[in-house]
Amino acid sequence: MRRAQILDAAQTCLARSGYHLTTMDDVVRESGLSKGSLYWHFEGKEELLLALFDRYADEFFAAWGEYTESADASPVELVVLGCELFMERVGSQEALARAWLGFLEHPIARQRLAELYTRSRAVLTRLVERAVERGELVTDSPGAVAAGLVGLAEGVFLQAIVDRSFDPGPSLRLSTDALLRGLAP
Repeated sequence: MRRAQILDAAQTCLARSGYHLTTMDDVVRESGLSKGSLYWHFEGKEELLLALFDRYADEFFAAWGEYTESADASPVELVVLGCELFMERVGSQEALARAWLGFLEHPIARQRLAELYTRSRAVLTRLVERAVERGELVTDSPGAVAAGLVGLAEGVFLQAIVDRSFDPGPSLRLSTDALLRGLAP
């Protein structure tokens, strides 16, 4: 309970000030807890941001996993749904994404992001393989298709982070659809 309270406070502070300007004292004030309570759960700001990132990733993959377990659903539709879910979830966590971008020079952050990419590509690869087995797509490189989809989603997302007037949803849907239609039998 307190851990979640601290994470919520940290996310608010990071949204307001960014990673480099947010202090542990800011998180203490925002959470309404004592400094001891904060440090009981987290050693420092790096650990807080990593925990926020992990919480986001776990929630995203849990939500997507609910859909991907359905054997009846079209794998192609599940790929599109995953990309849309990514944009929806990441779009609602823009402050976390901005903070994360400011933290990427840290080796642990880079490792976590690499793990997220690996996990995303693995899910997408399985979906593309299922689509090939069902005759919905034709490719002998499901892993390469998965990597392309991850790159596509991230590229559209980064455009939205940099240009706040850009609506990523239509571009992601059109690009994903174009890529998948290009692999249709």
